[in-house]
Amino acid sequence: MTALHFGDMSGVPTLVRAVELSDEASSAEESAVRDQLIQECGGSRSVVAVDSIQVDAGKPGG
Repeated sequence: MTALHFGDMSGVPTLVRAVELSDEASSAEESAVRDQLIQECGGSRSVVAVDSIQVDAGKPGG
């Protein structure tokens, strides 16, 4: 699970934190890690949960 914190208006994360979860992690474990990451990023007024993203390798950003 990865947390990105955008501390300014640059559009670039100013803080990135990640915690490895096993495939068998319970929802309680996932929730605890989520709370931990939010705290490590200084708390949050807005949290956007994304299950996964698709990235096409070899294609530059646009």
